[in-house]
Amino acid sequence: MVDIYEKLFPNIITLLVQWGATFILYLVFKKHLYQPVVNWLEKRAAKIQEELDHAKQKEELAVLEHQKAQQVYKSAVDESADLINTSQSQALSEKELILKQARVEAENMMVKAKQDIENQRQQMLRDVQEEIVDVALAASERLLQQEVNQSHQKEAVERFIAELRS
Repeated sequence: MVDIYEKLFPNIITLLVQWGATFILYLVFKKHLYQPVVNWLEKRAAKIQEELDHAKQKEELAVLEHQKAQQVYKSAVDESADLINTSQSQALSEKELILKQARVEAENMMVKAKQDIENQRQQMLRDVQEEIVDVALAASERLLQQEVNQSHQKEAVERFIAELRS
């Protein structure tokens, strides 16, 4: 039969040998593997931290560039609004100037037309006066050719007036 005592409790020598082998493995690991693994982990942690710092710097730069872009955009919007306002005011000024020039030109044309009308009226009056003088001379010439008597003069004047009316 199998001894139950051996099954329940391990052999002390086997236990000590296993502990010794584990301790030797621990010492080998600590001497040859522990420090390189720790160095590798530290380098990896430093590299990760460096990459995180670099990413944070890039993010800060991106935020600054975004702010600059927003400022440039805002200034461009303001400048375009100013340009539009300036253009509109210049257009209104130009419109007023053109309208003023057109009014002045129209007034000058009206004055010239009035002067032309007055000149033509004066010319017509002179022509009418010359015609009246010519008619009066013709009438007086006829009177002189006829006998000068009062009844003939009265008839001649009446005929002259009748001629003028027609």
